[in-house]
Amino acid sequence: MYTGTLLAMSTGTLLAIIIPIVVVIALVALIAMAVSRMRSKRLRERFGPEYERTVEGSGDRRTAERELRDRERRHDSLEIRPLPPSPASATHASGTTSSRSSWTGRRTRCTTPTAW
Repeated sequence: MYTGTLLAMSTGTLLAIIIPIVVVIALVALIAMAVSRMRSKRLRERFGPEYERTVEGSGDRRTAERELRDRERRHDSLEIRPLPPSPASATHASGTTSSRSSWTGRRTRCTTPTAW
């Protein structure tokens, strides 16, 4: 008759092996859920209403979050530099006015209806 290794172990020994394995698996599952929730929260905060639109558009939260993470990666890979100052902004900053911007904003009342 076969008395395999499992049959030769006592119940206490089996429990000492199985319980820690179950606990470790449960902890890994809880950590994975927590990381997923934190990632979702961060994406919601970063993208705002776009997060909800993307989830509704894809129909699946996982797919939508994957797409948003891809957008994030593309954005992070871009070299974003400030634009050089335009002549209009330089004029505005120096305090000088052009003929277009010298309008004082006064309104005059028009008495003829055809001028409208």
